[in-house]
Amino acid sequence: MRNLWLGLVCIILFACSSGNNNTPVAKSASKKASPKEVKVNGEMVYKKHCMECHQENGEGVPNIYPTLQNAEWVGADKDHLIEIIINGMTKEIVVNGIAYEDEMPKADYLTNKEISAVLTYIRKNFAKINDPISEVDVARTRIRIKSKK
Repeated sequence: MRNLWLGLVCIILFACSSGNNNTPVAKSASKKASPKEVKVNGEMVYKKHCMECHQENGEGVPNIYPTLQNAEWVGADKDHLIEIIINGMTKEIVVNGIAYEDEMPKADYLTNKEISAVLTYIRKNFAKINDPISEVDVARTRIRIKSKK
């Protein structure tokens, strides 16, 4: 009989503790960041998607992939930069007097947040331009691109 009571007490205690929202597991699950709160690191996006061609320092590969360092087009029209990421680039580009013909693949799979973060990172670190590119800029450009098709 004593074992039966002990077993029932254990079951009751276990049931009460598993439903308790103050447990560490429940607290961490309830504090998940909402999608709006998630921050995207532009440098990490660059390293994952851009660095192989444009190199860690943004200098590119001579005669193959253009430099991003002090290239005037990096600091120019925001919409044009966003379009390059979304659509890629297949035409020749001249950077600092050197023509580049290699194709840049499109990265339209990146989120608006990732595109805004990576382009802001590139502009700030390689063109010394502190004017950020926002998610709204990217969204507006995506809409404009889709409406042209």
